Amino acid sequence: MKALVFQTLQSLNLDRKFIYRILIILFSVLFFNSCHRDLDNSTNVITPTIVPISTLTLYYSGDGMIQIGWYSYDLNYTKFIIYCSNSDKIGSYRKVGETTQSSFTIKNLSYDSTYYVAVTIWYNGYESDFSNIIITKPVNKNPPMIPSYLSVSGLNYEGALSMNLSWAKNTESDLAKYYIYRLKGDESSNYVKIAETTENYYVDTIGLVLNMNYSYRIAAVDKGGLISAMCTPVSDLILDTVSLIYPINNYTVRDYVTFKWNGVKNANGYKIVLMNSKYGTEIWKKTVYSSNKVTYEVNYDGDPLIYKKNYYWKVCAFTKESSVLNSYSQPQTFYFVYSE
Repeated sequence: MKALVFQTLQSLNLDRKFIYRILIILFSVLFFNSCHRDLDNSTNVITPTIVPISTLTLYYSGDGMIQIGWYSYDLNYTKFIIYCSNSDKIGSYRKVGETTQSSFTIKNLSYDSTYYVAVTIWYNGYESDFSNIIITKPVNKNPPMIPSYLSVSGLNYEGALSMNLSWAKNTESDLAKYYIYRLKGDESSNYVKIAETTENYYVDTIGLVLNMNYSYRIAAVDKGGLISAMCTPVSDLILDTVSLIYPINNYTVRDYVTFKWNGVKNANGYKIVLMNSKYGTEIWKKTVYSSNKVTYEVNYDGDPLIYKKNYYWKVCAFTKESSVLNSYSQPQTFYFVYSE
């Protein structure tokens, strides 16, 4: 090219020195433009190539839930994004979650709808194309698991009777509610449904009486109406209120205190509680287990009581653990002094 330019300029009868100057200027400009173009190319951002997932696999589909898994051949990833749609149109897919793991569960789906599921790889601000598409319908196949860890405790508080139930929450995404069944002690062996609830607890106040054994069972129900088997029965009863004997209400007690009360039928034990006001802070308590006696007594053995002060006390009875109190007596008060 240099020779061709030189011949062209020479044909114009120009001075040889002048021709050389023109050639130097021309090729300097060409060289500068070439370097500038290479510099621009060196600053271009290169979009990384992310290989889409081709191994998307359906692990489980049913009961309003879809479980999927995959393997990514491209190990350079930040996270995986999961998409779901009710049609195969690309624009209809919506993001339902993201994860750094190689599996994911989509919950709370309709039993009767067909779903299209895909996964993409997200890396350094870029997203891959869709994986292979999974098409499935999560029909209602199985009833919920049997409820577990049922706890039942009777309660007699200021004359109000109740049976308090609680159990572990079921983990199924399509859980709808629970059925509560009860068997009264003097009835047949058939449990009767008395209520239903969406919570994992229930307070029964229906026709309760003292010292009657009540047995309960729970069943779980899903959104499709499938019902689990009933759980293992758990029972309790409601105790009568303890009668306090001594100290007599509003009585003055000197030097030391002995608490006396009449026992109640079916109690496993008693908890004596001393308070600084009628419904105030507990300053002393003691547990006494039942020994089938009519009258029980316990000496106070706590910190020294304050001279010329009113104290309140009550006795609670329990049927099971001492931490779960069943019946509460009304608090009574006494005035404490030392002999002069």
